[in-house]
Amino acid sequence: MEVNLNKMIAQHEERVGGGTVSTNGKANPAGMNLAANPPLDEPDDTGSNSSEPSKDLVYEIRNGHLYKVVGGRDTLVANFYLEIVAQHIRKDEGAVVGREFQINLHLNGDMIPMVIPSNEFCSNRFASQIIEHAGSKAIIYGNQNDLRIDTQERSTAQVKTITTSMGFNEEGTYLAPGMVISGRGIDPLPEVDVDLSEGNFSRHLGFAVPDPNHMNGLVKHLHTDFLQLKSHHVSYPLIGHIVLAAFASQLSMIGKQKPVMHLQGPSGGGKTFLGNLSASFYGTFGDRPLPWTSTANAIESEGFLFRDALFFIDDFKTSIVDQKKLIRIIQNSANSQGRARLTSGEGYRLTPMRGVRGLILSTGEDFISDVESVVGRTLLINVEPDQNQEAGFTCWRRRGEYRMLIPALLQWLLSQDGWTEQLEKTVAEGIETFRGHLSDLSNGMRVASNLALNAFGFDLFIRYSQHLGVIDEQGGNVLMNEYQAIVKDHIAAHAGRLRLQGPVEVFFQVISQKFAIGAVNATGLSTDNGGRLIGKVRGDNILCLFPDPTMEIIYGHFRSVGRRLPFTKEALRDALDRENLIIRSSPGRITHQVRMNGSRLQAWQFDIDQFKERCGMLES
Repeated sequence: MEVNLNKMIAQHEERVGGGTVSTNGKANPAGMNLAANPPLDEPDDTGSNSSEPSKDLVYEIRNGHLYKVVGGRDTLVANFYLEIVAQHIRKDEGAVVGREFQINLHLNGDMIPMVIPSNEFCSNRFASQIIEHAGSKAIIYGNQNDLRIDTQERSTAQVKTITTSMGFNEEGTYLAPGMVISGRGIDPLPEVDVDLSEGNFSRHLGFAVPDPNHMNGLVKHLHTDFLQLKSHHVSYPLIGHIVLAAFASQLSMIGKQKPVMHLQGPSGGGKTFLGNLSASFYGTFGDRPLPWTSTANAIESEGFLFRDALFFIDDFKTSIVDQKKLIRIIQNSANSQGRARLTSGEGYRLTPMRGVRGLILSTGEDFISDVESVVGRTLLINVEPDQNQEAGFTCWRRRGEYRMLIPALLQWLLSQDGWTEQLEKTVAEGIETFRGHLSDLSNGMRVASNLALNAFGFDLFIRYSQHLGVIDEQGGNVLMNEYQAIVKDHIAAHAGRLRLQGPVEVFFQVISQKFAIGAVNATGLSTDNGGRLIGKVRGDNILCLFPDPTMEIIYGHFRSVGRRLPFTKEALRDALDRENLIIRSSPGRITHQVRMNGSRLQAWQFDIDQFKERCGMLES
């Protein structure tokens, strides 16, 4: 709001009996705090809103205050002034997604830095942004447009490009915080900054500049210690996944989906330790992984910034983590897409879709094994509890060096002609090698693709090790032959898991989960009486399970994850009977009637100890 300072001065002098205006802006004898300026004329109310700006319009700074001067008449605009000192163009995967101004606010001799997005600078939020940064002492007397115009005219800012897109760009070079990796070498970023500070974990992403004199020793350590932390059935596919993560954006270029790796094993078996070490190849995360208990939006927003990097999510438990969340995250990541969201503001608009753009490395005591879309996209690695503690201490002590491997390996690869064709050829050959062992599985081609991509990562690590002289060609062939045998073992285990997903296995898996989270209960069996009642225990150590509510629970489970129930109640009953899990009261009678609250209910009878064992309820 513009004010008439002449009138204010006159009124004040009438009240206090006179006084003078200080020439240095300090309080005068009458107590006024006014800048040293000659009396001002009435402000020009139309100057800032005229469609044609006046030719003699100028802005002046006097004692730190901003004035607009039109036709010799002055208007106080603000008791401060602004300077744009930098302008940033924000890009993601080559597309402009926004601009922001780095502004210095000068108020009462102090300089206050601000960063304001261009849309905020041009909107009614501009004044609010100023108050948020400078507080209530910053006063705008005039029109915000005048403040904007003067700020822009006063700008000598250099324009700099900032990208939130780590990894490969359209020129085929790899961008990371502070460096650009190409076939010519590893150089500082001259004109583009990679800014990943938006996330809580992504801000810790970043490589270390490789020391050529150190790389041989580092890779030798990875062979003698990192690959020996667990059995090679774990460590070989893991190092393949770590290396492959740097090429995540390139997989869609050859028509492949991104695989997920899940390390499954008992508590205390070292899964999180392996995950933290693996994450150390891409940044400095310490021992604070992102948990699966985070919201789906939080996980996807964070993972969006992990483009062409390894994204570690820890501690999946089916009893406490919503399965729909895991399915959504894995499917969106594999398909290289996210979910569009509505945001409020000037109306509602769709924000860009966000999903995990790197490769997910997950850990947990269990996993979803009855959802085909997840199983087909996941390399499930069982982690044994045995630990190589000596190697573990060495790896943890040297984990700070791991950030040198990926940039050095990338620079070596990018210096070779036709590496993208090599990627496509190697993966195609791997698929042909593996798919014969998976031909009878419905998602065999997808599983073969996952394994072929992992084999590319492992092969790249072996060839780089040969390049450094850590192993010779014969040693590399020995390792690759061992890796091929390990993959065949994983294929056999995967096929076995899929073939075991008959009605009985699915039944116990779903019911055990529902008991664990209190979604169901059985009188005399459950410690918690919440949830849906599906049975009761008789005095002779028999569990009477009510098939109708039980089937409703199983049906609801499948519906919640977007799948059809693959069997009927009768098919489940017959399968349980074939395995002698249902106790018959007579040779021809499977279903019994039991009394419950004055009603007769149909029931299947189980030995309670056998039922609890199949559900994992027996105490160890």
